[in-house]
Amino acid sequence: MNLAHKIQNWEDSKHDGIILIFRVMLGIVITFKGITFLSNITFLDALLKHSSLYRFAESSWVWYIAFTSLLCGIFIITGLFTRIAIILQIPVLIGAVLFINPGEHSFAINGESMVSLAVLSMLFYFLFKGPGEISMDNYLKNHEL
Repeated sequence: MNLAHKIQNWEDSKHDGIILIFRVMLGIVITFKGITFLSNITFLDALLKHSSLYRFAESSWVWYIAFTSLLCGIFIITGLFTRIAIILQIPVLIGAVLFINPGEHSFAINGESMVSLAVLSMLFYFLFKGPGEISMDNYLKNHEL
């Protein structure tokens, strides 16, 4: 095996670990946001009342956002049903980026909007690339129960 193959194998082994770290970090951020929303549901309801989303779905959005953030975050951390969890979570982040975070300043750059945009871009990455080699989805695909 020549040097180029050794470098490629080393990079592939490190790539799986990096993907795992980013997926777990993404899941932790989403899970903590879900815990925050569930512990203070009135804050989330007030946040939605001040946005243009509240006219369309009223209080059902509050429960959708809170529970999907919590459950999808856990599924993303474990890598189980990752793409389904991401598909359920994407509308929440699109709403946060477009309707909630800009608020009165209309696309002003602030910390919360940057985090939401980063999480949304990571969701799209994992939607297209998958959860990675170190995940429950990959384990279940390769092993019989």
